[in-house]
Parts: sequence; structure tokens; C-alpha cells
Amino acid sequence: MQFPELNPKGILPALSKKLLFAPTRPSEEHYDYAEDRWQIRNLTHDPKHVTALLEHRRHLDDWIVETADMDSNRRTSTHGESLLR
Repeated sequence: MQFPELNPKGILPALSKKLLFAPTRPSEEHYDYAEDRWQIRNLTHDPKHVTALLEHRRHLDDWIVETADMDSNRRTSTHGESLLR
């Protein structure tokens, strides 16, 4: 059986349903996999993780420019400014 088949049958636990079948996702997600392997706690707005978040944004922005991956879903920060250089 596949996950989509299990959901309507009520076999999946609530957390699995939340993680796998959420109708929307945050525009930005940042997790500490070592501490939160199920990626439950989004650290995007946690001040303790701002340095790591900014570093990951920079790496992504560099990758977007290097690979010319400029599609219609241009990334913007949570404050609305473009994160692309």
C-alpha cells in the first residue's frame, strides 16, 4: 500500500497526515535535522538560527544565479525583498 491509499483509510497517524498531506507549506522552511529528524519545528523565524538561515539563503541564491534557474517562482525573503543579486 502507498501513503495516499493509507490516508483515506485512517491508517496514518495524525503527525504523518500533517507532514505528508498538508494543503499548503510555508514559503520558507529551515530545520535542524540532527535535532528534529521529522522536520516538525520550522526554525525560519527563530533568532538563534538566523545566521545559518542567511547562509543557506546565500547558497541557494548563488546556485540560482550559477545555474540560471530563474523561473516564475522567484524567491523573496519573508520581508518581500528579492534574495537574488
